[in-house]
Amino acid sequence: MNHKGLQSRLRAVFLGDYVSTKVVVDGAFEPYLLEMLERQVFPLVPREALCLDIGANIGNHACFFAEHFQRVVCFEPNPLTYRLLDVNAFGLPIDTVPMGLSDAPGKLWFRQNTRNRGASMIVEEPGEGDFRVEVTTLDQFARESGLSGIGFVKMDVEEHELQVLKGARETLHAQLPVLAMEGFFGDNPIFGGQIEDELRALGYTAFYRAAPRSGLARWLKDRGHVLNRGLLAVVLPERIKRDVELESVAQIRDENHELFIAMAEPREIPPI
Repeated sequence: MNHKGLQSRLRAVFLGDYVSTKVVVDGAFEPYLLEMLERQVFPLVPREALCLDIGANIGNHACFFAEHFQRVVCFEPNPLTYRLLDVNAFGLPIDTVPMGLSDAPGKLWFRQNTRNRGASMIVEEPGEGDFRVEVTTLDQFARESGLSGIGFVKMDVEEHELQVLKGARETLHAQLPVLAMEGFFGDNPIFGGQIEDELRALGYTAFYRAAPRSGLARWLKDRGHVLNRGLLAVVLPERIKRDVELESVAQIRDENHELFIAMAEPREIPPI
């Protein structure tokens, strides 16, 4: 994959922002995960399928997805971040929606992280500097816009996943697209259990994790360590942290996942 080609797609980034800095330095944010999706997941989804990017940030993933799907629909509730997303999506088969998704339409409090806007989140209790953003449900949006043929969904909504899934029950149960999500459930296994139970109730039966191919990295990950955080992010070589492949797992509820995949039924995953 040509990371520099992806970088050229992003016309606008934030100065001093974590994700934006990674885009400038590496050509893309999390390119190793994008490569894994390209090689092991996208071959399982028809190219003419619709892709949803829920929590799209500035469009790093969406611009990549646009090369693999007929159309991408992005949801981003942060007004400032949405402006950059809209600029980056210009001229590509990407529709941008200036709203977030939740379990009911309305307005929710939003907390912006100016050092890492990808870590900004919806919060229950407002603090200083928090502001309201508009949200809807995927089910309502799908009914109003006629969304059909959804084949792949990436979701990154910073611990608001359960609400998004509850507001998407009708759509996901009917179409069962491949889901790609993060979830640090080793830190919160109760929340992980709620997410897994919700997915199973919707009809998802097969789960996969992004697993390191290195024996050392796999040993550390299996013991709950997050390879891209803290001391391990400094001492582990990049080639070890970034060499990953999909691995089938029985459950997702009690492990930290930089990325996990949920499918309606087990599939034969193409090799790296």
